[in-house]
Amino acid sequence: MLEGKVDLVAAILDSCINGSSKQSLKDKLDITSGLFDEYLQMLSSKNLVSILIDKSGKSESIKTTERGERFLELYDSIKTRYLTTKI
Repeated sequence: MLEGKVDLVAAILDSCINGSSKQSLKDKLDITSGLFDEYLQMLSSKNLVSILIDKSGKSESIKTTERGERFLELYDSIKTRYLTTKI
């Protein structure tokens, strides 16, 4: 379950590590098109994802950049260190 904006960013980046289509991402994350487009634009402007368009210009693939992968590493580290309940 996603708890906040940073969690959604991490979920998008994680889902795009090997590349993903916009539609499959929206379906997987179960978010509205408007919200998805807003986040995609922000992630692209911050160089966290790259949007690749095929030669026909019809199909888009979204892939996490090296910078996005670094964000995920930091996110996982913080989550593990500070947000994991120790029993």
